[in-house]
Amino acid sequence: MAIILGLDLGTNSIGWAIRDSTSVQQIIHKGCRIFPKGVGEEKNNEFSLAAIRTDKRQSRRKYMRRKMRKTRLLNLLIQYGMCPLSAEALDAWAKYQKGREFIYPQDEVFTEWFKINPYQIRQMAALGHNLNLHQLGRAFYHMVQRRGYLSNRKDDKEKDGKVNQSIDKINALKGDKTLGDFFATALKNNEKVRGVYTARKQYEIEFDTIVALQQVEPAIARAIKRELFFQRPLKSQKNTIGKCTLEKNKPRCAISHYAFEEFRMLQFLNSIKYKKAGSPDKDFIFLAQEDYGLAKAKFFRKSETSFPFEDIAKEINKKALKSNFQYEFNYNNQLKVIGCPTSAAFQNLFDSNWLNLAIAYKKADGTDGCMNIEDVWHALFNFEHNDKLLAFAKNRLALTDEDAKKLVTIRLKQGFAALSLKAINKILPFLRQRMLYSHAVFLANVPALLGKNLWEIHQAAITEGIAHIIETDRQQKRVIEITNTLIANFRKEYSNGHPEYVLDETDKADVAKAIIAELGSTKWQAKSEAGKVTLVNEVENLYQAQLCKGFAKGQFVKGLTLASKIYQFLGDNFTITNTKINLYHPSAIETYPAAKANDKDGICYLGSPRTNSVRNPMAMRTLHELRYLINELLRSRKVDTDTEIVIELARELNDKNMRKAIQEYQKERQDENDDYKKEIKKLYKDQCNADIEPTENEIRKFRMW
Repeated sequence: MAIILGLDLGTNSIGWAIRDSTSVQQIIHKGCRIFPKGVGEEKNNEFSLAAIRTDKRQSRRKYMRRKMRKTRLLNLLIQYGMCPLSAEALDAWAKYQKGREFIYPQDEVFTEWFKINPYQIRQMAALGHNLNLHQLGRAFYHMVQRRGYLSNRKDDKEKDGKVNQSIDKINALKGDKTLGDFFATALKNNEKVRGVYTARKQYEIEFDTIVALQQVEPAIARAIKRELFFQRPLKSQKNTIGKCTLEKNKPRCAISHYAFEEFRMLQFLNSIKYKKAGSPDKDFIFLAQEDYGLAKAKFFRKSETSFPFEDIAKEINKKALKSNFQYEFNYNNQLKVIGCPTSAAFQNLFDSNWLNLAIAYKKADGTDGCMNIEDVWHALFNFEHNDKLLAFAKNRLALTDEDAKKLVTIRLKQGFAALSLKAINKILPFLRQRMLYSHAVFLANVPALLGKNLWEIHQAAITEGIAHIIETDRQQKRVIEITNTLIANFRKEYSNGHPEYVLDETDKADVAKAIIAELGSTKWQAKSEAGKVTLVNEVENLYQAQLCKGFAKGQFVKGLTLASKIYQFLGDNFTITNTKINLYHPSAIETYPAAKANDKDGICYLGSPRTNSVRNPMAMRTLHELRYLINELLRSRKVDTDTEIVIELARELNDKNMRKAIQEYQKERQDENDDYKKEIKKLYKDQCNADIEPTENEIRKFRMW
């Protein structure tokens, strides 16, 4: 191609240049797009711009909801005669009206109502003193302002958290007293009561005690209690879950699901290899069945969500030691291995046959129902409060009190996998046969592609054929790459082709050099003699065939993709019944839709780079700026769809700590250079009696000296 666009992508800038390789002055356009990086910075500390925005929005919502809750309770208190305020005055104070400011009630009676000491009233109410309606209303209004912490079981912290520590401490100190009674006594003793963590349950107990002692009508008590303690359910976040890379319309599976845990475990187990210590690398083999079982058992330890690979190695070597040898593995001992905590918890609770769990129960309409392990997992995943989960465990699962408490203590790990449950369930049967993940993925959709009957009849032949294609694919690709390298060097003097061309000794020497350059001398020497001969013959045959055909400039050998080879194999040997189904591919990733031509000028502009695969704000900022740059170059006709693009970018983004370390290092070097600069100027002054500004090169020499 004549026109080449070069891009240098950074976190703060994009450098670009357009080169015409046919002209003498090759750089015809160039520029640099500078932009702020995708994180904020203050006093050498980075912070997320989105986090600040969402924190402020959360504060606004929290304030609005608290105001709405207090307003609704005041409406009830006014209705039941417990607050000396009119409904009109409350509307003027609490409800927004365009063009009017909020008007605080000026009624003296209401002002005096607010001055009542709420802790004293709550103490009197809990001790059984007769209170009037206004005093009772003041106690309830104080409780709606501070109603305690309500834990969400999915986000609940460990028992040693400061919130739970504070709640446990207060429970121990107050004994049988209500919370209001305890705090009123503490205030009399000049002790602190503000800023102390309390639990919602403590307020609910106090409310029930007060309405019972003050003989509040049940209907009124229920209405007030609902306004006091109503908690809006969390908004569903289903829309934020990404889509599966294999099943495009299916959401990704939760990493806490037992099917994904098995999928992750088998994917790792099937890749473990070992050999006798000291033997050559070619002796690595997959685990024997007995050792495979020993390794698998390590994943089902309830107390451990992850463990070092050393645990597996020690267990297998313990058995090998009886035969006076040890194994070496293809994984480092310190590698962190993720266990199966959900599956281990289910196994501990429901015994080893937990996957086939079936618990009968009566539905609300009187019909029979049956609970399975999927229902149990969904309850754990969705229920937000322990009391509801406890009721489910006792009523639906018919668990004992002890087992029900065990179920409530199970905490599911949050997060989502790259694949959907549908895709995982298709791949799992092949992983259970101890296939490698790359083999299992290709086979996963074959039963649906050929039909159940055909698959069951020819399963062994299909599996063997696809495995052979996968194993030989890498060698075939390597042969094509070496051949294309030879063609790229040869086409300078020969491209017309000759049907009877035969490789001479020079050509064969070139083949040998190209193979060694591709593999490296170490890998080439490590290959067996038969392997060397096979590879050389394959490259020579393909190279000669291409020379016989001839080739135009830029024309290379093109091979079929692995998926195309498998599809071709299935089509040649069997009848494909469902042509709408595609084969899975292990390297499937989220792709962008093809750009569509604009109606105004017919140019295909780049769309949004937003994707579920990339969440880093710095990377996304660069991708958005890249989109603006490319679209502007397309709009100005400086590049088009035939332009070759060369990109330079870092292999990875530095994390926050690394960026700060680099920044501090650069600051130290700058301070040193400033000191060197002063010393050089002083030397100039002493030696030459001249005030000369040192150059960068002189400063660098002084640093080296």
